[in-house]
Amino acid sequence: MMDKLLILEDDRPMNLALKLYFEKAGYVVYPAFRVSEAAQILEKADVDLLIADIGLPGRSGLDFVRGLLKERKMPVLFLTVRDEEQDILNGYEAGCEEYVVKPISPKILLKKTEAILRRNRGGENLFLYHEEVENGLRMAVLLNTEG
Repeated sequence: MMDKLLILEDDRPMNLALKLYFEKAGYVVYPAFRVSEAAQILEKADVDLLIADIGLPGRSGLDFVRGLLKERKMPVLFLTVRDEEQDILNGYEAGCEEYVVKPISPKILLKKTEAILRRNRGGENLFLYHEEVENGLRMAVLLNTEG
């Protein structure tokens, strides 16, 4: 099954470049240029990850994500030029799992996307805490159940 991404970015060349890059990597991509378009897509499609800009026409990406996450659980990655500490804190407080400042290498963005999807995919990676006291040390063990 191919993961589905919703890219909410008002810069058309950037949105389409991301769409092509992620499609080449094997994702289904829904591009949206305005919050209203993203909302319509989410009504119809089962999306696995939202990649959203913050500075959007009409309504900010922060406001959209705050409202969205009150209604449904969905991982969010903010991809924005806003790099001030308060902007980043606002992004995490809105509920994003990752806050990425543009420009970023597409390869790194892809790896961040894969990591978010892996963390949110139930059952493929099981993190177990196993306490073994040996010489006074506690150990955490990760069991990977992927194929």
